[in-house]
Parts: sequence; structure tokens; C-alpha cells
Amino acid sequence: MSRQTNVMGLSEKAVQFIQEQQLQSTTNDETPEQLEGMFGEPVWDIHYYYENGCLKYKDYVQAEPWSSGPCIFIALWDIEKDCPVNETLWDQSEVDSM
Repeated sequence: MSRQTNVMGLSEKAVQFIQEQQLQSTTNDETPEQLEGMFGEPVWDIHYYYENGCLKYKDYVQAEPWSSGPCIFIALWDIEKDCPVNETLWDQSEVDSM
């Protein structure tokens, strides 16, 4: 069995939240923040989400269980409240299934 990084990305709930809130997404083109895989390779560009031109959220690693390599689950982080956006979290059963 080969070892590799698996990026699960955003949950369907997170994608729906972004669409419903009509958030604009961007990465930092000048100095992109990236998540690295198990071999130091870039596997995910951190996105920032804006509402009416104001920065509100960013991607963060909710969980990183191991299954022949890390499985990276991404959710949104509320920058102002400094906490996860509960509506965007993966269900624990989904994380545990890896």
C-alpha cells in the first residue's frame, strides 16, 4: 500500500455555506499560504473568504487522521470570533470513517 496525502477538502455543508452566504474566495497570490503533505509537497492553497469586501473566514485543518498517510479535512475559521464555523465542520463520523 502506498503512502500519500489525501485532501478531503471542504465538506458539502461548507460549500453550501459559502454559496448561501455569497462569499467571495481568494488566495494570497503574492505569498500563498499552503498546507503541506507528508513529503512537504503543497497540497492545498489556503483560501480567504470575503463578505461585502470584508475578510470574514479562512480555510483551516479541522482534522488530520492517518490512513496510509494524512487525510486532511478542511473547514472554515471565523477570523473575527477566532473559532471554527460550526456549519462548515465535517461530521465526526465522516472523519472517523477514514
